[in-house]
Amino acid sequence: MPAAQRKSTHPPKQGLGYRQFCLAFDGRPSFAEWDCDVDVDSRPKRSSHKGRVPVRLFVADDRGCLGVAGTGEVEKEDFARLRAPRFACGRVAGEKTVPTSRRKLAKLLESWEVIDEDDVWCMVEETQERPRSARRSYVDVAANEMGIDAWEEPYLVQTVLGKGSVASTVKAEESAGSEATTDEDEFGDLKGILEMKFSRSLRGRVEARRRHHQRAERKKEKMRRKSEVVFVMTREGHRRGGVRVPLWVRILLCIGMGIIIILSRVKLVSVPEFESLHSAPLVGVNVNSLFTDEYLSGRAWGTYIPQLLFALTPGHSQWEGDDPRRAPVVGLLWSDANGKDLRYECEVPEKSRVTFRYAEHCHSSGKFVAEDAKLRSSISASWRVRSGAIEVNAQVVNRYANRTEKFYFYVDDVDGNLGDYQISGLEKAAQHQLKWPSAEKFNVAELIQLRKRKIRKNGKILPGFDLVDGGEDCKDQSCLSLWVVEVAENATLRVRLESDKIIGSSDADDDDGYDAAVRRLWPNLKREMYHAVASVVGGVSDTRGELVVKDGPPVNRSLISMVPSRSFFPRGFLWDEGFHLLLMEEWDPTRALQILLSWLGMQDPQSGWIPREAALGPRQQSRVPRQFLPQDRTIANPPALLLTIRSIIAESRENFETLESVGSILRTLVAPHLDGWYDFLDKTQASPFSTSSTRCPRWTGRTAAHNLASGLDDYPRGVLVDEGLECHVDLTSWMVLFADTMVKINSTAVGVRPTRFWQGEQERLQSLLRTKMVNGKGMFSDLIGRQIVEKRKGKEGSVLSRPPWMSRGSAGGQCSPMDGIECDPYSDAPCCSPSGWCGGSRDHCECEGCIRYLPLEERMKKDKAFGRKYTVSAAPVHSPHVGYVTIFPLLLGLLHPIEDRQIILATIDVVNKELMTPYGLASLSKSDPLYRMGEDYWRGKIWGNINLLAIGALWHYGSVMDDSTITEMADSIRKGFMKTVEDGFKKKKSIYENYTPDRGEPAGAAPFTGWTAVAYVLATEEDNHWWEKAVGTLNVDQARHERYVSDEL
Repeated sequence: MPAAQRKSTHPPKQGLGYRQFCLAFDGRPSFAEWDCDVDVDSRPKRSSHKGRVPVRLFVADDRGCLGVAGTGEVEKEDFARLRAPRFACGRVAGEKTVPTSRRKLAKLLESWEVIDEDDVWCMVEETQERPRSARRSYVDVAANEMGIDAWEEPYLVQTVLGKGSVASTVKAEESAGSEATTDEDEFGDLKGILEMKFSRSLRGRVEARRRHHQRAERKKEKMRRKSEVVFVMTREGHRRGGVRVPLWVRILLCIGMGIIIILSRVKLVSVPEFESLHSAPLVGVNVNSLFTDEYLSGRAWGTYIPQLLFALTPGHSQWEGDDPRRAPVVGLLWSDANGKDLRYECEVPEKSRVTFRYAEHCHSSGKFVAEDAKLRSSISASWRVRSGAIEVNAQVVNRYANRTEKFYFYVDDVDGNLGDYQISGLEKAAQHQLKWPSAEKFNVAELIQLRKRKIRKNGKILPGFDLVDGGEDCKDQSCLSLWVVEVAENATLRVRLESDKIIGSSDADDDDGYDAAVRRLWPNLKREMYHAVASVVGGVSDTRGELVVKDGPPVNRSLISMVPSRSFFPRGFLWDEGFHLLLMEEWDPTRALQILLSWLGMQDPQSGWIPREAALGPRQQSRVPRQFLPQDRTIANPPALLLTIRSIIAESRENFETLESVGSILRTLVAPHLDGWYDFLDKTQASPFSTSSTRCPRWTGRTAAHNLASGLDDYPRGVLVDEGLECHVDLTSWMVLFADTMVKINSTAVGVRPTRFWQGEQERLQSLLRTKMVNGKGMFSDLIGRQIVEKRKGKEGSVLSRPPWMSRGSAGGQCSPMDGIECDPYSDAPCCSPSGWCGGSRDHCECEGCIRYLPLEERMKKDKAFGRKYTVSAAPVHSPHVGYVTIFPLLLGLLHPIEDRQIILATIDVVNKELMTPYGLASLSKSDPLYRMGEDYWRGKIWGNINLLAIGALWHYGSVMDDSTITEMADSIRKGFMKTVEDGFKKKKSIYENYTPDRGEPAGAAPFTGWTAVAYVLATEEDNHWWEKAVGTLNVDQARHERYVSDEL
């Protein structure tokens, strides 16, 4: 035995009651005997030992060879002479390289301390009675004698040692006069004894596992040689990838691409047949040239500033002025006697206590009503725009005893666009001329507050105020004209503004009557809910201005759109518009076509991108949070405008007031924009690592908490973001509908790919939907890439659905380490401050008591308790969440009633058992771990647009499949949703954004006269007319004929 010895200084580890000792030697040992001094007093007290310690000795030398000694017993303060033959060679690297595939093997290496490369170690372990499964470590070690390399083949070694041991001190001294011996015969005898202890079945299993692993390694090596892909997981959770290609190959590729580009320029190489040319004929073009003068004149003026309570202004698409902010505006305001509570802009009713709506609304007339609970007053205003005049009849009812109110009528015409107008009906009102402080100002309420002067008498401030006029500067009509009326109880104003600059309908062109029109289109709609139609069609915005774009200069655009909420979202939203226009297409088909063309004119001609929301000009931008103002050119939105296009295709051509045929407009103007839009979705919203034949659609920009591009903002997908290997059911469904719409248009215009291309795309995406995005239960489910999965017995492979930072009942932005409420490590606020708030500043992350939460991939490495429970899946997995996304192919009518019968029934079963409530369909299953958690936006709430699609789809499939239970389910959803909306209106006098699934209570923004009101109105159509036009591709007779043929075959 070598003379030099040193003790290991590795810190002791606690374990199950046996001992672990390390001795270091400077030389290479041979077959010899060692003396190990064991301090028995440091072990745990157990009566079974009685002063004697059973030991087993393990040795590793500089070659990495392991040795095992026979079992012996050590007296207290005595020496044990144990034989240690050498066997089972392997290598132990100096930097402690650990096979990570075996956790217990990794623990063993971490317990050894490397002194020098030539050092060797020995280990003494106190044995104890343990189950046979726990003693299999000795079986695996002995199996090395049969040729298993414990270090190079860790997959064959389940464990080498158990857990750590109680701290002990070991003193190893060279025994006097002991000499190393190399008795090969004795070593052979021990080898034979070990071999006899293991049955042939164990050998067979070992050999089978080795052969299986060798085949897997050969296959892996073959795939690696073909293309070695390296994945990098960023801190935000996004996967990035790249292919390692030799330098000379990259140089040749660059040269080849350059040659192709040069030849393309000189027309020696033709453009591929199916390449989109991104033709955008509507960009920068005034679409009004497509419509008749009579139609345009009837809509020249209107309520086109939806965020104002009541204001009439010319549509900016027809107004010829350079600056849209200088367009004339005629409107009403009211306030208390002191002018403190000025009612000018639409605000959320819970905040202002003002409920408002349009009771009637036609293209050139309407009626506005409001209830002011704080001021105890009711306001109504009827208007009519005719060529050369605007008539406004307003009535104010003041129910506040002994307290007056002020009612204002104003004309904002700073540039004199109305000319020398005449106004009547305001003879008893006090007139003022208020000068704007700058050309950038446009808020009349702020101007009144700025020019207001308190009335004082005897040192006291009296109710009311005086307005400071603009003086001589206002004589040229460059100021705002304001008329103020004091209202004690009731007041009525009949105002007529005459000007030859006002364009409107002729006197002969009178409306048929709002009530008659609603009754003709929707005879089942209740009379007290007629206002829902007026509020939808009255929320039209016609404006021009700059669109703020991320990573680029602002671009000037003009847009006619319908806003979802005049108080909360007074701007256009792309995927909301597709549902708004379903109602507008029935109410005014020409208007729907005009709005559709206006949205397509927002398209970027180079990329085909259309912004997901459009806040144009300073007035609309003033109501948008700064972080949502810039539009990202890589973020898409559901192409719900396809529903409108399909409805227009099915609409009678006689209902459109256009100069050209609607079919020609769709083929020559609409189709090129759709081709470019599809190309944008196909290129930017596809998984980077999907092949050219699959191109798996997924929404770009998804985070662990949000997916704003999908429109289903916080609907859960996956905790980790693995965009390279994700496929999203809803986007794929939209793109199938997109391809089918292009087949219907059948355009041969320049820049539009042929019909056979769209038919091929439709088949490819349908196949992708059925092969990649159907889970083991036969239901549609997102493919969400590699995710955190369970390792615990009985739950192996289960996807982590609820991340640690998601806790029920926790307020947004708050954290509490004591209660297990964490911060989202993938957000911009990953740290918890001592005061219990999440953030990303130094006060949150670098202070005393601050906690920074790690991404889950890092936490599994550093938090051993977390790492024992979870791991990252080796292959992409399906989303465990069940909700709106699960039923999307059914909602869009993509399933064939005969060929897809089984999956239709499985999807309907999901609707019935997971999503159905007495108030409509919930957005997430009640059994989901994230149900009603976090922001709780799309995590259980009932939404009108999806309920509308579900009602139509179920009614359709129930009819074509002759299944009355399905149609009854559709009718149950329809009645439940309609009753929920009606009850909410009776209770709060507004239609709301969404409703709770537990009690049907109104929730979200209000008044939300977007798709909630649209869904309520269209749901009254018992014949499902709207769905068959906008979605359905197979009518009842065709389905029955196909089913008959199928049965006969």
